[in-house]
Amino acid sequence: MRISREIKTAFLVLGGIALFIYGFSFLKGSSLFENDKIIYTVYEEVEGLVPGAKVSINGLTVGKITEIDFLSNSTKILITMSIRDELNFSNKSTALLYETGLIGGMAVAIQPVFDKGKAIVTGDTLMSEVKPQLRHGMIHALNIDPFWEAIFDGMEKELRALDPDHEYLPENHIPVG
Repeated sequence: MRISREIKTAFLVLGGIALFIYGFSFLKGSSLFENDKIIYTVYEEVEGLVPGAKVSINGLTVGKITEIDFLSNSTKILITMSIRDELNFSNKSTALLYETGLIGGMAVAIQPVFDKGKAIVTGDTLMSEVKPQLRHGMIHALNIDPFWEAIFDGMEKELRALDPDHEYLPENHIPVG
């Protein structure tokens, strides 16, 4: 049996369209063949959290942030999360917003509560909690201001040694801190 050129072209075009749709969904980070649960949480501020950030339970990535937007008629932020469908923790669980490192990325960790009969379903909203940021705690704990003052004083002495006539440096420096 001989297949006409038009039918071969049609198969090629349909295969290309299917491959494009699959590739596009893969690049977006979503799957065509998996159903995920969509859950929500609300925060006052989410600086550093971006769509695509991980959602984890005990350090294991179980989903991602899909959307960040304002709650209607409010200044609070609504976070939409997509998590694996087979997870069966309670809707009384907490979504903890935390800093992933010193650079400032943010992620959400679900602190699961396993309560029989109240399993989470698509559309549920979790209680929210914010973990204090690592950077702010380090600045207060290490008292960095004297450190920077010593650095700038040392730099000023070196610059004054390079410019003995004080043509380019002001006589009174601005105090740091």
